[in-house]
Amino acid sequence: MYKSEPDSKENLKATLEKQVYENKKYREEMWQRMLYWRNIITPCKKCGGSGVITYPSTALWRSGIGGQMISHGVCNECWGSGDENEHWSNIRKMENYINSLEVELKILADKIEKGDKKCLKNQNSQ
Repeated sequence: MYKSEPDSKENLKATLEKQVYENKKYREEMWQRMLYWRNIITPCKKCGGSGVITYPSTALWRSGIGGQMISHGVCNECWGSGDENEHWSNIRKMENYINSLEVELKILADKIEKGDKKCLKNQNSQ
């Protein structure tokens, strides 16, 4: 039915404030459920527990080009776990370790190619 008189500004304001409060409450409840589902006790301060952050500069964590839009990727504080105290593997450290192994392997391969057999004995004794 059509109301002859529109609601007063005070009624509209009260209705909107109630809806905003209910939405905030629902959003907080859902956030707490997500943290519970992911078994997060102390949410990461950087990503809030999601394990993901956005990069507004479009550069990814490896300083790569992310494109012509806002990019999202793994949180470089908790490394995707979402937990402040229980970090997942640090991808930067892993990548640096792999790179150092590749350098050592190349050096060893060069020595073997040059006929240096002592390097094999040294490696086996370690």
